[in-house]
Amino acid sequence: MVHKADKKAKSAPSLHSNSPDTISLITSGRPTDVEAQISLRAYQLYADRGAEAGHDLEDWLRAETEVMRQRIGTLAM
Repeated sequence: MVHKADKKAKSAPSLHSNSPDTISLITSGRPTDVEAQISLRAYQLYADRGAEAGHDLEDWLRAETEVMRQRIGTLAM
């Protein structure tokens, strides 16, 4: 029997910032996903830095900026 948590873990997107899963998630354009996109990108920044603690606000603000710029760029096209 497969538990929901196990199933979810298998389908989670890659956490590398240039992966197709990440790019697809960020550019999905669904407003309800904005916070999830920001959260994922902030975690990627944290992971890319080697999981060094103490930069959570910096990571969140950078992620927020990147995601919003991406969304604005998508709308402008």
